[in-house]
Amino acid sequence: MPVTGSNPHTSRVIPREYVSAFILVTSLFFMWAVAHNMNDILIRQFQKALDLSRGQASFIQVSFYLAYAVAAIPAGYAMKKAGLQAGNPHGAVALRAGRGAVLSRSGSR
Repeated sequence: MPVTGSNPHTSRVIPREYVSAFILVTSLFFMWAVAHNMNDILIRQFQKALDLSRGQASFIQVSFYLAYAVAAIPAGYAMKKAGLQAGNPHGAVALRAGRGAVLSRSGSR
């Protein structure tokens, strides 16, 4: 509720022009959290389906988190150089390349 005599842009938590962007970013973080939480469940299923030992299954978990650290530095440099508009399609290409690598290896067993 706006205070009398105050600036309407400061009385709202999120200004009207940013509501759609806020909803988009919030939903993306929610989807990321769902995928992140499914990781533990999927690793257990991989362990059963692929006859992995506990050590091999834990290596999957470790590599999942190490990928954040390893990929963050080059991705940061690329985003700084290319900018957000050009960086997003490159990120999508990298995501598809990783997906393709996983799918190609999963069919080999």
